[in-house]
Amino acid sequence: MQAPRELQHFADAFSKASANAIRNVCIIAHVDHGKTTIADALISSNGIIPPRLVGQMRFLDSREDEQERGITMKSSVVSLSFDPLLLNLVDSPGHVDFLAEVNSAVNVADVALLVVDVVEGVCSQTESLLRQAVLNQVQVILVLNKIDRLITELKLTESEGFQHIRQLIENVNSTLSQIFHGLLLEEQTDQIEWDKMDAVELRHHFHPSHGNVLFSSAIFGYAFSVEDFASKWAPKLKLEASYLQDNLFSDCYFASGQLQHDAERKGKKTLFEQLVLTPLWEVYKVAFQDKDVDKLKTTALKLGLPALKSKRCEEAFHELMRTWMPLSSAVARAVARCQSAKQAFTSDARIARIFPANDCDEIVKGLKSCDPEDPLLLLFIMKLYVIDDKKLAVCRVMNGIVKKDQFVFPVRKDKESDSQRVNSINIMLGKDLHEVEQAVAGSIVAVEFTDFPSSCTLSNQKINSEGLGFDTAGMEPLVRVTLRTSLDLQTATQLKQGLKHLSIVDPSVRVFEQEDGDLALVTAGEVHLQKCLQDLEQLGLTDLEVSEPIVPFLETTVPDLQSSNAKIVATHLTECFLKNFNLKLKLRAVPLSEEIVQVMKKYEKCLSQFKEGIRSPELLTFLKELKEAASSTLPGTKGTFWVRKTREDVEKIFDGLWTFGPRKAKFNILFNMITEKDDTVIRSLERAVIGGFELAMSLGPLCDEPMHGVGIVVEELGFVAPEEDSEEEKEPVEVTDPQLQGQMISAAKQTIRAALRKTPMRLVTPMYKCKIQTSAQALGKVHTVLGQRHAKVLDEDINQATGFFEIDCYLPIVESFDFCEQLRKKTSGVASAQLHFSHWQVIDEDPFWQPSTEEELEEFGEKGDTVNQAREYMNNIRRRKGLPTDEVLVVNAEKQRNLNRKK
Repeated sequence: MQAPRELQHFADAFSKASANAIRNVCIIAHVDHGKTTIADALISSNGIIPPRLVGQMRFLDSREDEQERGITMKSSVVSLSFDPLLLNLVDSPGHVDFLAEVNSAVNVADVALLVVDVVEGVCSQTESLLRQAVLNQVQVILVLNKIDRLITELKLTESEGFQHIRQLIENVNSTLSQIFHGLLLEEQTDQIEWDKMDAVELRHHFHPSHGNVLFSSAIFGYAFSVEDFASKWAPKLKLEASYLQDNLFSDCYFASGQLQHDAERKGKKTLFEQLVLTPLWEVYKVAFQDKDVDKLKTTALKLGLPALKSKRCEEAFHELMRTWMPLSSAVARAVARCQSAKQAFTSDARIARIFPANDCDEIVKGLKSCDPEDPLLLLFIMKLYVIDDKKLAVCRVMNGIVKKDQFVFPVRKDKESDSQRVNSINIMLGKDLHEVEQAVAGSIVAVEFTDFPSSCTLSNQKINSEGLGFDTAGMEPLVRVTLRTSLDLQTATQLKQGLKHLSIVDPSVRVFEQEDGDLALVTAGEVHLQKCLQDLEQLGLTDLEVSEPIVPFLETTVPDLQSSNAKIVATHLTECFLKNFNLKLKLRAVPLSEEIVQVMKKYEKCLSQFKEGIRSPELLTFLKELKEAASSTLPGTKGTFWVRKTREDVEKIFDGLWTFGPRKAKFNILFNMITEKDDTVIRSLERAVIGGFELAMSLGPLCDEPMHGVGIVVEELGFVAPEEDSEEEKEPVEVTDPQLQGQMISAAKQTIRAALRKTPMRLVTPMYKCKIQTSAQALGKVHTVLGQRHAKVLDEDINQATGFFEIDCYLPIVESFDFCEQLRKKTSGVASAQLHFSHWQVIDEDPFWQPSTEEELEEFGEKGDTVNQAREYMNNIRRRKGLPTDEVLVVNAEKQRNLNRKK
């Protein structure tokens, strides 16, 4: 840790720093690619930790479980000085369960260090993180880490190393290009400006000569760019440094006092091989093959470095590399060329990204100016946390100066704002804090409040606005557990307070009270769940009862390919007759295509607008696209009500769109296709029918899980004349009769459930996309585990660089618990897996299937000997909810006696 006098000097400089000198930098990478080690190397350069502990101390991983697992679980900030720059460094998690933490880090940064393991290359998280950085218009520096693995593990020559590095940079650029083209197509502009798009893509293109690519080995504390070697070699080769830099990573070689082209075709070593890789390879050869300390000391003197003090070979090598090409210097030079905090929000495009409401000119002006002299203070809260009972908000000062004891107001729309006092302002040094009197525009600080603010945007003035709209969404929380504690009222209150605190500080957590009164905690995944439970334990909740993890399912209907069209039209129509009121209801359940569901997901906000009767241009666009998707996909769908329908028929049905599903089951549609309409009756019973529809969609007939992708077509609703032979004289029914309304809700619900049962029902399960890396020896064991977990293998290939097999597959989330642990045990630690949420998948198996044909009976037996996985899932859910199952429970089993006496 820095000495108190040095720390005070740094604090004084921090409080008066110019926004032009501030760089807000986040480190993003796939898990285990070296983010935290690079952070340690940068922190070490400021004297906070000793160089020998780089990569071992993991300074920013302050949680005990982070140290045990060796992975980062939260975003951490440390402020560093690289005179004249002030660098606010944000380390973010690489594990997919903590995407919300990563998004928070990217939101407050202006520059991102994208760290890629030079051997493993572009992984699943690499692509999603690069996309997030591009979306937020953050300048990206590519850091190719673990260069030493090319020499020590892969045993590549200098030429092979150059080819490998060049191919990797091309892969990253290819990923970047796909991201840009995907974003362009998402905009759905009528006129795509390809020239403009190419110019933007070229500006973000990674190439060593542009200064946006670094080569590093964080564990040994060194990094370099081509600029570093160009400046060293240019005087010796009598060339301009800029000219040499432009060609150092090209297909050129040096001969006859000048640069020549076509090195690869002529069989010559390229400049990068000659001037960069050959010296590097030689130093590694001396250190790890010859293990000659004296040679290393001689090399250091030849390079003009101080004499090495280390006596052991590996320590001497470490000392040589971090002295010759210090990682902190290379990163500082690269970051210095990037946008400062002052320049970060000068473009209208980036402001539109973070301030989509754009309903306050003062905020726009403040974002663009980033001026400490401006009287308007703007604070954006990145995350909330608690240390020693202090409620702290990690804030970026967007404009003005924040001072201790100042009062600030939440920026909210049409709501009265209560002021909050700034109790203290702190420079962040990982888990340590150092209090200062003020922080200027561009800074990232920890601000202490008495209570957590009610808005993520704060100001010293009352502003009526939506505020800043940074994206803090992470992975969809799907893994749920039920928490119980002792019946003691104080402990139950403590649990509620603990969960409330957890939901505030972690945006990926969902907390709600279930119908039975128990509290439910919903998290992004297994690792995230374990982190949350440990957080609750640290709050004093040590004796919690935690249920088995629960994963949500959905229910849907699929085409009935076993029935004819005439049978489907006739039998799937379901009728309900309320005898007391002479009221008839006829409807049918029909499947909707995946394209229709995707349109509804895309315009999810419009579903509530339609239900509330709010008409907007976006809603009209949504209805147009919905009708287009339906008319292009539904006509001719075999095994459904749609098979004989034309485009015009489908459009007519969608013109009768009545409502969408409830909050839990949004992506279902109720259609009004009543031909003989009595508008008075329909208007009076509309809310009752819609209420029944929402109840039926919330609780499907298989196991009371929400419905998905289903249409309910109401074909008849109205009063019918009483039968002539009816003896009872019934009084005319008032459609507003509360008894009728109540019975209508129940009747609509039960009729819809009956209609659904007439169609082939299926379960829908959430799926992980799983990427597994393993050796050839453990490949068979990996497939055994995947088979036991009902995974679907998509691709299997060998990575030529590492020699490991890489398997891509889909894994049901319900089967994912302890999956990584089982994989490690079965393969003795050789195989590793990365999981991230992919999509919802219909399980093809019929939960009610029984062998019926002669062939099926011969293959499966009368009872169906094979396990019906869909039925297993369905019965497990029904048992958990207390619903009956069709399983037979044997209470007293006795072995049948053999009457023949054995002699």
